[in-house]
Amino acid sequence: MRRSLCAVITAAIVLVLVNGRNGWAAVRRIIDEDDVTAFTGQSTAVPNGLAKTSDGSYIFFETTDDAILRYNPDSGKFTSIAAEPALASAATGSDAANITGCALEVDSSDNVYAMVGAAGKYYVLRVPHRKGRFQKPEKILELPKGKLYAYELEIDHANNKLVMLTDTYKKDDDATRNGIYTFDLAGDIPGGPNDMVKLAGFGEIAAAVTPPLKAGSDRIGGTGLAVEGKYAYWHLTAGPSNGHGADGDLVRINMATGNVSVFLERNKIVKDIAPDGVGADGNFYFTTFAIDGKNLFMLVNVGVCDRMQNVYRYEITDDKPIFKGMAASVEELLLAGNSLGNPIIVYSPECEARDGRFYIFTASNLKENLLEIVPDKGGPSPVRVAIYKGPAGSGGKVPDALDGYSDIQVRRISPEDIRKGILDDFDVLIQPGGSGSKQAAALEEKGRKAIRSFVKGGGGYIGVCAGAYLASSGYSWSLHIIDAIVIERAHWARSNGTVKIELSPEGRRILGYTVGPVDVYYAQGPVLAPAGRADLPDYKTLAFYRTGTFRNGALEGVMCGSPAIIVGEYGKGRVFCISPHPEKTPGIEYYIYRAVRWAAGKRTGTASFSTRK
Repeated sequence: MRRSLCAVITAAIVLVLVNGRNGWAAVRRIIDEDDVTAFTGQSTAVPNGLAKTSDGSYIFFETTDDAILRYNPDSGKFTSIAAEPALASAATGSDAANITGCALEVDSSDNVYAMVGAAGKYYVLRVPHRKGRFQKPEKILELPKGKLYAYELEIDHANNKLVMLTDTYKKDDDATRNGIYTFDLAGDIPGGPNDMVKLAGFGEIAAAVTPPLKAGSDRIGGTGLAVEGKYAYWHLTAGPSNGHGADGDLVRINMATGNVSVFLERNKIVKDIAPDGVGADGNFYFTTFAIDGKNLFMLVNVGVCDRMQNVYRYEITDDKPIFKGMAASVEELLLAGNSLGNPIIVYSPECEARDGRFYIFTASNLKENLLEIVPDKGGPSPVRVAIYKGPAGSGGKVPDALDGYSDIQVRRISPEDIRKGILDDFDVLIQPGGSGSKQAAALEEKGRKAIRSFVKGGGGYIGVCAGAYLASSGYSWSLHIIDAIVIERAHWARSNGTVKIELSPEGRRILGYTVGPVDVYYAQGPVLAPAGRADLPDYKTLAFYRTGTFRNGALEGVMCGSPAIIVGEYGKGRVFCISPHPEKTPGIEYYIYRAVRWAAGKRTGTASFSTRK
C-alpha cells in the first residue's frame, strides 16, 4: 500500500541544526516521487521545470508522461493542467506528436508559459488561467530554427515580458540566435518571432568576463537564468579549453540597456563556499540557482568523488553580493529526501525561489523529491577575530586578507588588552609577523598565560611567521601550545624572498585544492620539526616547503621538505602555524580566512571546517 502524500509530508518535515552557535535551517519534503507515479500510473517520475502559483501550488513538467502537473499542498492532490496530446496539438497541430518539456514559468495572473520541443523545433506555449481554471494550451511563439543546446524561461514581471535563454554551449556565435531574448506578453495572443528582442548576445557576454572569452572558439555555456528587478542573471559553466577562465562567473544583464557585467566571479565563490577545498579531483562547478528579492540561492557541486552538493545563499545588493553562508547541506538534503545513504544528489536544472525560500527537485538513490529550504534568517554570530597589535607585530596585511568576509569580525588588540582578559570576547587570536621573542616580551608571562588558557579552553590560535615561532615549543619565552620545535635556530635569518610550497591532502581539504607547488612570500619564518612531547598530540602538516632560502650561513637542504604550515590541538582549542606569508602573496591571501574558519571550529561548535553563519 502506498503512503498518502499527507503522511509523507508530515513525516518528512525535518529541522536540522546548522553548524554554528544559534542558527537553524529547515528542509522539508513537499512532493514524494511515489505519489507522482501513483497519480500518473508511470513506473518512474522525472520532474523538470518548477514554478509556484499565487495560491501556493506547485507547477512542473512530468517528463516521463510529458504533461504539466499541478500539486496543491492544501489538498495534497495532483491535477494535470495540460497533457501531452494537448501540448503537442498546440505546438504542431497534431496531438500525436512526441514532445519534450524543457522549462516553464508562471506569471502574476497564474498563466503558465512552457517551452517544449517537438520534431526538431522548439515552441513557447501558454496555458491560460481564467476564472480560477486552466484553459486549453495555445502557441505563442515558434523559436527560430537552429539547434538549442540549453533553454531557460523567466518572467520579467515588472515589464510583462518573457526572458529566454537559447542556444548555449556552442563553439560558434550565431549572431541571429545565440543569446538572451525578451518577448512582450501584452495582448491576448502575442505575435511571432519578430517580437523577440535580443537583450544580450553571447558575443557581449564573452567580452564582459575576465579573461574575455573568444566568441567563435571558446565555449559559452550556462546553467540557470534568473530575473529579479531590473536585471537578468546567468551562470556560466564553460570557458576556454586551456583553463577555467570564466567558468563559474555569474553575469548580470541590465534589462533596460542590455549591458553585461560580471556580478559574482568564480574565484570569489570558490573562496566563499569551498573552505574544505574542492575535492580530491579539484573539480568545482555550479549547477543551478534562483533569486527571490535579495536572496540568491545556489546549488554547488564540489568534486566528482566527494559530491559535496550544498545550497548556499548570497544577499543581492546593487553593488555586490554578500555571502550569507550555507542554506542547506547535502546531509540535510539527503535526510529530508529519505535517502538510504547514497551521498549523491541529482539536481534539476529548474528551481524556484519565493518568499525567501528555495525549492528544488532533487534525488538520492534515483528517487526524485521536491524539497523546500528555509534558511536561517538571523544566523549564528560571526567569528570574532582578535589580531595582535603591539611591539614587533602590527598585523601587517592580515586584516586586509580578512576584509570583505561577512562572517568574520576583526578587531586589533594590544598586549595589555590580552593581559586584562579581553580574549574571553573572541573566538580566534592571530599573532602576526614581526618578532616572536619581542611579542613574547611585550605580552609578559601574564599575557602568555592568558593565551594558553584561551586556547586550552577552546579558542583558536593562528601564528604567522613570528606568531608560529611564538606558538612553538623549545624557547623559554614561547607558548608551548604545539608539538613543534624550531630547528637550525642559529640561522633563523635565512633571508627574504619567494619560495614554493605544496599542500598535503589534508592541506587541500582545509585550504583549497591547488595543483602542484605554489609561490609564497617568505620572510625568515621558522623551520619546524616534531618536538616529541608526550603531553601534546602530534601536529599535522598542511604544506611542505619545496624550495628554500639558505643565505647567511643557513644549511642548504634543511628547509626543503620541512613543514611550511602545520596544525595541532592544545586542550580544547586549535593551533594553526604558518611559517611563510600567504597574506602577502597575491592569489592565496584567502588561506588566512580558511585558517580562521578552521581554528574557530571548536570555539563556535562546528564539527568541521564550515562557513555557515
